[in-house]
Amino acid sequence: MAKTLIDASTGGVVYGTGDYYTRILQDLFLPVVADTVIYPNTRLKRLPRNSTRVQGKNVVFPVHTDDANGVVAIGAGGTLPEPDVEKFNQYSFGIRHIYGRMKFDGITSDANDSAIASWLDIVMNEMQAKAKLLARQRQRMYSNDGSGILCRVISITGPAASETITVGIQTQIIGNATITDSVPTRFIKVGQLLASINTSGVKTGAYVVTSKTNTTIVATKLAPASGTVGAAATDVLVSLNTRVTDLADFTVAADTGYKNEPMGIRGIIGDHNPLHDTNFQGIDASVAANDWHRATILSNSGVARPLTVDLLDEAVMTVVEKADSVPTAIFGDFKQVRKVAALILPDRRFNTTGTPIDFELGYGDLTIHGIPFFADRDCYGNSLEFIDETDLKLYVMKEMTWMDKDGSIYQRILDKDEYQATFYCRETMGCDVRDKHLLITDLA
Repeated sequence: MAKTLIDASTGGVVYGTGDYYTRILQDLFLPVVADTVIYPNTRLKRLPRNSTRVQGKNVVFPVHTDDANGVVAIGAGGTLPEPDVEKFNQYSFGIRHIYGRMKFDGITSDANDSAIASWLDIVMNEMQAKAKLLARQRQRMYSNDGSGILCRVISITGPAASETITVGIQTQIIGNATITDSVPTRFIKVGQLLASINTSGVKTGAYVVTSKTNTTIVATKLAPASGTVGAAATDVLVSLNTRVTDLADFTVAADTGYKNEPMGIRGIIGDHNPLHDTNFQGIDASVAANDWHRATILSNSGVARPLTVDLLDEAVMTVVEKADSVPTAIFGDFKQVRKVAALILPDRRFNTTGTPIDFELGYGDLTIHGIPFFADRDCYGNSLEFIDETDLKLYVMKEMTWMDKDGSIYQRILDKDEYQATFYCRETMGCDVRDKHLLITDLA
């Protein structure tokens, strides 16, 4: 019997079809999923979305790197100044792709077949779970550096089949500092598939996580064949999209998160090229002439120090003097923003109008020099990020949508009594001039 529902507009019963299911997914579920995924937190809500610079598979746009000569005060009849030319460079970088797939079996779908509500319940439960997961992963990506690195390997012990991997935060992501109280395994969960990648970008192993602590992962090796010895110290761990039995079953470029994730804020607030890359957005940040292409990092050489009003002032003034820019927002984890509140709330020179604590917007009413502070759960610890949001954009090729190029969203999986639907977006974060941003590290 076909699935049915009561349609008040026709005054009777309407029989469902495959096309009907597709319209349900498209018209009812997708807007909710898109809102959940695209606007999960303050940082991403505040950034503008731009599609005009997306050309083909890449984001391409010019950037003004320095002022030209040609303006000078002279006496009447004097020689006019040399005109010079404006100094430009060009960014070019690839768009990134984020996917989510939901699946349920035919038996579940056919249960109580005459009631459309049973099918809707199944899909709704799947959608809610997938949307929440995708929102968390997307937020994590935009808080990192685009490398896809979840953590780095420090050491490995245990039998060949199941290894205990001691891990740490990749120091380059936290501004080359050595101090962070962020949990290295916070982005890893039991059951997750991981690939280990060495410093040359070569795969060394594949794992499924069976348990974890704050600093260790117990994982079963999935790819023991082809002579692999598994992960080694200095390797990094990234997401793997499919369960494998051999290293030959997957490629780094197509099947892992390594260098495939959208550029995030910690890649932009850096004074170096991203890990294992020779450029940032197509321009080499290591070249002396490209010093505008490096953010400022106020570190303390790996020695913990207290947060002070003078240090906050130094951060703001450094950006103003170096890049002729004023930060529009300051982000930190909840611990650091609480310390900011304790430091400057008693000082009446700072604006603290309104309620100082707002759990949706962080400490949005807490400001210094008119710049608001925001707490973000995915900010790395022991640091504060000073951001000029006018310089940041989310470059979008495709807003969150269903994969339906073959004519249907709701599809049966080949040779299986199972059904699936896939939603995805194509986007990444970019900036114009990196030295408009600043990072304070080594905070106690």
